[in-house]
Amino acid sequence: MQIKFFLILLASVLFLPISIQFMKWIVKKADLYRLNFKGNRIPVGFGFIVAIIAVPLYILVSYLFGFPKISILFLLVILAFGILGLIDDIYGSRNTGGFRGHLSKLLKGKVTTGAVKAIGGGIISLILGYLLAGNIYAGILNGLLIALSANTLNLFDLRPGRSLFIFWLGLLMLLLISPTKLMAALLIPVIIPVVWLTYFDRNASIMIGDAGSNTIGAVLGMSYSFVLDEVWKIVLIILLALIHVYSEKNSITKLIEHNKILNRIDQLLGKR
Repeated sequence: MQIKFFLILLASVLFLPISIQFMKWIVKKADLYRLNFKGNRIPVGFGFIVAIIAVPLYILVSYLFGFPKISILFLLVILAFGILGLIDDIYGSRNTGGFRGHLSKLLKGKVTTGAVKAIGGGIISLILGYLLAGNIYAGILNGLLIALSANTLNLFDLRPGRSLFIFWLGLLMLLLISPTKLMAALLIPVIIPVVWLTYFDRNASIMIGDAGSNTIGAVLGMSYSFVLDEVWKIVLIILLALIHVYSEKNSITKLIEHNKILNRIDQLLGKR
């Protein structure tokens, strides 16, 4: 068993430089640079390396551990949200924000990449949630949890390191709830690139973009869908929904800045 984990870890480390180089090529071809909150022009969408590295790694996980269904579902959720997020990073406009903003544009006949991401991500979440659960009711709960988790990390991705901190916090809680070898095997392919992203995102050298925040959020949503029972799924869905409702009318950044404890923690997460 230890050898299998070592092989996954080794493969993750070996494929990481390849994924980074491929992402640099995408950035150059798509001129994928954006102004950050300080007005500095830096590459965005680097979180897509999670999707790039996921393809060979989850095939390896499936082969070594013999649970192809859950491995494929993790791979599909990463690819789906990675691609939708990257499309938004490349073609999206920051002039329209929030679910209400994109819905308003859609009702006026203008399709935004944010609306495509929201609708596409919602449909994909429900499909994968159903495939994970095997029944409609549990599938809906899973789908809501995946979609809301994906967008929650996107909501926090307004300053360096913030979204990634939420991911690590969620991952720690997940491993405390379900410290199994199965979850470890499923998460190693994500953890290795996220370690790299955390270092460079918090230093404001890159931005993980929607391709990163949505993807790692969806991974948490899929993971919690896999390990939580029905009651706790509902509790978590309500909590995430309340965050979304709050963010539609209020600024999460201002909330953090106006709270001494939260602001102090936020200052430690990355360059401000």
